[in-house]
Amino acid sequence: MTVLECYRRLGADYDGVMSRLLSEERVSRFLKKLLEDGSLAEIKAALERQDYSAVFQASHSLKGVALNLGLSRLAQDASELSEATRGGKAEDDLAALHAALEESFAQLRSAVSELDQEGGL
Repeated sequence: MTVLECYRRLGADYDGVMSRLLSEERVSRFLKKLLEDGSLAEIKAALERQDYSAVFQASHSLKGVALNLGLSRLAQDASELSEATRGGKAEDDLAALHAALEESFAQLRSAVSELDQEGGL
């Protein structure tokens, strides 16, 4: 799988990320770093302890990284969770929003794993 195929599979913005990062090698490197990022674990732990300010911080940061990498769905899901916890309060169905974010990240992990196995990383 190529980086382009990975982005197509994810419904992500390949042209946008290439205009910012300029090379598939750089995109691949940042995708791998994102998978190693602890934001998702931090969000889960903060939700468990009902620390909605921490959920907001971590999901907002994840949204920014996802936007820079052109990962539209992940960015949208992170944005929805961050908006639901803006101001340190819980709104909407946080369990459902968190599940959607976890699913988006799982799809990213799967696609990047396949990219890595086929030598794209």
